[in-house]
Amino acid sequence: MKTVNVSGLKNNPGAALQMAHGDMVLVMNQSVPDALMIGLKSAKIIGMPGVHKALATDLFNEGNLSLARSAKLADMPQPISHPRCSMQCNPMTHRTFTA
Repeated sequence: MKTVNVSGLKNNPGAALQMAHGDMVLVMNQSVPDALMIGLKSAKIIGMPGVHKALATDLFNEGNLSLARSAKLADMPQPISHPRCSMQCNPMTHRTFTA
């Protein structure tokens, strides 16, 4: 397990993320453990059944990913854009979503 302090995480988040690809990274806040970073690939979590769809669903519901990007992450068919309005249709459910 590797450690990084909060200021190190703020100054160089890419380095902490790179460390998390190989091992767990404990984030310390004033010498107190505060958070744990785990690389999804290194922990073999991302390959588990249903993980992509669960992540895509939650990220879409929280407004962090568009419908198209969520569909791509979940490895599902891309939504179809309507040419005359700002709506998208999910081909799996035939539901429309406002963009």
